[in-house]
Amino acid sequence: MLEAIQSLSADSAARLMPTLLIHIPPAIATERSSYMSRVCEELISEVARRNLATAVDIFVEKEAWQVAEAEELFRRAKHYGLAIKLHSDPLALSVRLNGLTVEEALVAGTVNAACALGINDTGRLEAGCAADFLVLQSSDWRDLVYTLGANPVRDVWIGGKKVR
Repeated sequence: MLEAIQSLSADSAARLMPTLLIHIPPAIATERSSYMSRVCEELISEVARRNLATAVDIFVEKEAWQVAEAEELFRRAKHYGLAIKLHSDPLALSVRLNGLTVEEALVAGTVNAACALGINDTGRLEAGCAADFLVLQSSDWRDLVYTLGANPVRDVWIGGKKVR
């Protein structure tokens, strides 16, 4: 998948931020330990050497990685110059379970997401920022999070140019 992203990025006006997702380890302890070793000793170094990703993303939760494991994965990623990202519960669940408003979810998915990727010139419409934005089918921006099963996007603008 990272190779496909690398290929697409050469032909796309979009700013793609390839990330090595290391989310769910094997459930069986012996397989988990072996998997962790292979990821640390082989996968992360290979991805970094081939410039396939800019970051490593770890999912820490009861059914995923434990904190100590994530720390080791992050140490290895940093050793190879990759940025690190951690999440412990998806945005949709945050809206539902943590009581985020639609406005807060929109901020989390735009400007906060850009900051998490280390991109400071996008995620908001502001003078001096890249004009990367979507125009929705609806005149009400809240439809973005309420439109399920349909594409709410009418136009895509990247760097101030309409690309779709």
